[in-house]
Amino acid sequence: MGIGRLAVGGALAAALAFPGVALARTETARLTIHSTTRTGSATVHAGGAAVLDHASIALKLASGGRSATFTLTTPGGASAYTLGIPSFLATGGTWLVPGSWLGSSASTVALAIYAEGPGAGKSGARNKASDYARIVVFNEKNDKTSGSLGLGYAPLRVGHTTFGINQFFKNDRCQVSVFGPQFSPSKLFGIVAGNAGNLIASANAKQAFIVVVSGFRG
Repeated sequence: MGIGRLAVGGALAAALAFPGVALARTETARLTIHSTTRTGSATVHAGGAAVLDHASIALKLASGGRSATFTLTTPGGASAYTLGIPSFLATGGTWLVPGSWLGSSASTVALAIYAEGPGAGKSGARNKASDYARIVVFNEKNDKTSGSLGLGYAPLRVGHTTFGINQFFKNDRCQVSVFGPQFSPSKLFGIVAGNAGNLIASANAKQAFIVVVSGFRG
């Protein structure tokens, strides 16, 4: 089942801050970072649908509200899955799904969902007919980089991009600082533990990473 991870600030590159008090400075966690390859993109308008690889995805915007619902129909119309984003225009969103849902040979496919239109990036904006979504597809690569990190630790490096932990929060959550050619100046992302992972995508939709966090200690 796909799991949506939401980022705050219009495009996905903005900071995601968790409510609550940061935890002890001695905590550590293990990050496993998977690179991806961008394989395509599509634009979908409210009430319409677009083709993604061998699947299709439809968008429904709550009239006068802030939420959006995306429905992904697998190749041949065999199954349909939905993702709801409560504050679509303000946050955009992400969706990690099995590659088979799109007819892909990749183990995992990541969908970076960017809000577009006059309300995009505005926290108080309400849906209008002129608002729409741009969806960029990233296929997970087999290569990965792993390591345990804490505050003040040397960051993990994947190519020219580095990942460091900025803060820890309760319930196995933390904030990661990402810096690189597509993440400059550095950007902050909130990530949570779980096998599905978290998609970190640049604001320009040129690069994305799937980050799995586990092994919290401290």
